[in-house]
Amino acid sequence: MRTAIKQTIVHTIRYPLAATAMNKKEYNDVQKVMKKTTIGKMRVVTTALNLLVYSPTQFGGLGQRHIYEDQMIDHINTIMQHGHSTTITGSLIRVSLEYLAM
Repeated sequence: MRTAIKQTIVHTIRYPLAATAMNKKEYNDVQKVMKKTTIGKMRVVTTALNLLVYSPTQFGGLGQRHIYEDQMIDHINTIMQHGHSTTITGSLIRVSLEYLAM
């Protein structure tokens, strides 16, 4: 069931993360709904502690990641894949980095 949830619900939420810029509080609001839905589908009580939900499976947890972490991972991957290229995404990244350096 974990694989099915990762391949459906989590990927649906994760797909637009590379293009978003919400802050951690906004993501916490989304994460609450996502946590309740996903662990409910796993037949785990929806009031389970975050320590259980977000701990790695090798330590007895459910192995879920917070979508804020997924956003950071996707941002880094996008920068690494397109930051040096001449694509539109690469150009936007360079302009943004130059603006931040000012």
